[in-house]
This record gives sequence, C-alpha cells and structure tokens, in this order.
Amino acid sequence: MSDERPSHISRALFLEWRDARRGTSNPEKQTNPWWVWVIQEDLSGCSANSVFDGPSSLGGQPAWCFERFGQSKTTLPDGRVVCIAGEHEDYYDPDFFIYNDVTVLAPNGVVEIFGYPEDIFAPTDFHSASLLDDHIIVIGSVGYSDERHVGHTQVVRFTLDTWRCEGIETHGEGPGWISSHQATWMDDGKSLLITGGKVWRGDSVGFVENNHDWSLDCSTWTWSVVKRRSWLQFRFTREDEKSNHLFKMEMASFRLEQGWDGAEQAVQELTEALGCPPNFALYKVLYQPDFADEVIELEGDEYNVSRIRKDGVDVRYEEGTWHVKMVIEGELPPSTVDALCDDLKSKLERLGNHPWTFQKTVLD
Repeated sequence: MSDERPSHISRALFLEWRDARRGTSNPEKQTNPWWVWVIQEDLSGCSANSVFDGPSSLGGQPAWCFERFGQSKTTLPDGRVVCIAGEHEDYYDPDFFIYNDVTVLAPNGVVEIFGYPEDIFAPTDFHSASLLDDHIIVIGSVGYSDERHVGHTQVVRFTLDTWRCEGIETHGEGPGWISSHQATWMDDGKSLLITGGKVWRGDSVGFVENNHDWSLDCSTWTWSVVKRRSWLQFRFTREDEKSNHLFKMEMASFRLEQGWDGAEQAVQELTEALGCPPNFALYKVLYQPDFADEVIELEGDEYNVSRIRKDGVDVRYEEGTWHVKMVIEGELPPSTVDALCDDLKSKLERLGNHPWTFQKTVLD
C-alpha cells in the first residue's frame, strides 16, 4: 500500500474518475488507471482521495472505492475472479455508496471494470452469485431502503463473454426481498437452493429472518418451497425508541471485571444515563430465563447472540443498540412463549429503568 502519488496518473485524470458513479450502457467499460491503482494498492476511498488532496466527500460526491461489504466474488475456470457490486461503509459515512458494477481480476494482474445503468442492474449488496455455464446468476440484495420491493426477489444474470446484464422474470412463490443468504446448486444441476439470510417486510416490520428453504429452477426460472418452518420473532424496543444502553452496560461490566482504568467513570456515566445504578448481575442473566432447560455455549462468529433451549426448541436472542430480537426456532406452547416474552421484557425494563414494548412477527 502506498500513500505516494502515482507518476502515471495526472491530477486531471484523478478528478475525472474520483467519484463513484453508474454506467451509461449495458455494459459501459469503466476501466481507468485511477480505479485500477486504487484496487492494486488496496486503498479506501478516503485514503485514495487524500493522495491527491481531493475534494471532500462531505457535501459532495462519494469517492470511488473497492473496499466494500456484501460484494460477491466468483472464481471462473480460467482463474479470473469476478467481483460484483457491494457497498462501502454505511449511510452515515460521506463515502457511502451501493455499487452496481462488475470488476474482473485476472491472474496476470489485468483489471477490467464494467458499469451499468440502474434500470439494468440496481445497486446491489449482500447478494449471492452462482456460476452456471457461461453466466453468473445474481440473487437478492439489501439495496437502498427506498428501492426495496416487498415480495419481489431480484434476479439478474451476467453473460461472461460480453458482461451484459439481464434482469430475470421469475415465477412461483419466492422468498421476497432477500439478502445475506446462501445459494448452492442442488443435485439436479439446474436448481439453486436458497437458505438463511433475511427478508425485507417493509418499514413497519423491517428485516425478518428467512427460515424457509427455497429453490429456483434456472431452466424455467420458477421458485418453489423446499422446506417450510414456522418460527416466531419478537422485536423488543424502549417505548421512547431511544438507545437501550446495553452495550455500554456490557463494556462497563467488562472494565470493572478487568480492573481497567476508567471503569468507575464508565459506571458513573451509565448511572447518569439510566437514572439509577446499573444492575450488572441482572445483565449477566438477561438472556437466561430461570425456566430454561439449557444455556447453549456458542461457537463460531455469532456476534451479540445468546441461545437457550426449552423443550427441545432453540431460542435465540440478538442484542442491538436500538432493539433486542428474540427468535423461537420451532414450536412452543403459547404459555411458554408468553413466559419468554414476559421474562425478557421485565428484565429489560428493570435494567434500563424505562418501559419497553415488543412486536411479534410470524416467520412463515
């Protein structure tokens, strides 16, 4: 990685290609020395922009960047790697941008970049990309909030020799506006199995888990349900919809346990925010109802997740800054479901010194 100005790139060329942008044709070849250098040097948009003392993105345009979340990478038989779209950072960052491009990285170092109009290939992130003969099939997206379509599943395909993008009209019952899922080929060699991920249900509900297994027959472009599961999801929030201070409580508790400097100050700040002394003992059992059969030890990368088991059914808790989500991964008696909800709501209200509410969603 270099912070020196590349000698083969003039300031005029930098300014010409500084901004993130859409394509104007299907496809538009956008390969240029600036973007190629940014990729090769593995620079963020901000870092690359500073090399040429470029204009600020604050109040201006996002700087083009290849450092992205939710970008798919597909390796072709000849060794080339096809990187599709993805987003840089999140909405609060001045360089936030959801891309709709294709970048092809060859083993010999050659880079090709293709852009597309939004009506051909919408800004896409956290999708799946699957190689099928001479095409790549792209399914799903998070996308910009005002461009999501409840009940619709985005499916497009790219032709490998021309990189032309084509939207696919599908049929049957599909997963809806899905993202962060897995796509694998089924035994028939023509159908994709879609599992996991999340589905957008609109502003009033937000994202819910996809707990069904779906298949897409890529010879007829027909969706069908492989396995249907009936789960319940509960989203708990403070009644005033403000931050729940749970992360601060976790950090303050950890500082105290480790004897770190600033622990007492963290506790004081938390006390002022809550309006009462923090109950660290209660926080440690927040996601452990005393009637649970088992507290499950987690493995892997489930961040801010806790699990218990009751009557053979897993119950998963996910802690966020603005909410706590509880997902019941199976069927439990209504009385047990009510007890789980009452247990969590009561603890949250005692911890936060504030009323909480919750919303139920049936994941069917």
